[in-house]
Amino acid sequence: MAIKHEIEAGLEHGHDDLPPLAPQLLRELRKALRTIRFGAIELVIHDGRVMQLELRERVRFEPDASVRPR
Repeated sequence: MAIKHEIEAGLEHGHDDLPPLAPQLLRELRKALRTIRFGAIELVIHDGRVMQLELRERVRFEPDASVRPR
């Protein structure tokens, strides 16, 4: 629940006309923040409302020192 309170607290400063955040959005955002290791979370806004949450995760591979390029 800390995420919800932080988001709502951040939105309260000077934005009294914002609609409340949907419980589904908060659940998905919490899930994304718990699972993502490297990447980005993007919120898509239409007409002042959050319409979509996009999660881009990066997976990087370190070169194997035992394999030499040909």
